[in-house]
Amino acid sequence: MTMAEGSGWIGYSGDAHGRPAGEGNHDLTPEQRADLQRRGDERAAQRGRHQAVVRIDVYENGEAVPQVQFPRESNIDLTDRAQVNACVALAAEALNNWR
Repeated sequence: MTMAEGSGWIGYSGDAHGRPAGEGNHDLTPEQRADLQRRGDERAAQRGRHQAVVRIDVYENGEAVPQVQFPRESNIDLTDRAQVNACVALAAEALNNWR
């Protein structure tokens, strides 16, 4: 799997830091798996603490259902609407630029 700088991933499921999941990578060599793990660890260290998951489930009938989840280590104050809105706006911008 490759990723051009600035583009998004489409692929196997992984953990919250983009590290490969234990399952679903059976076609990768041990070297490729180790490289993905190393790169995931480097990205996680550069990014800092995980702040939020902004997710949109899309259904066959055309319905799109958004949700925002905040991990325990998040610095976002859930009662501060401005912080939550800024987080969602950042996610929307990233999704808009994802191609």
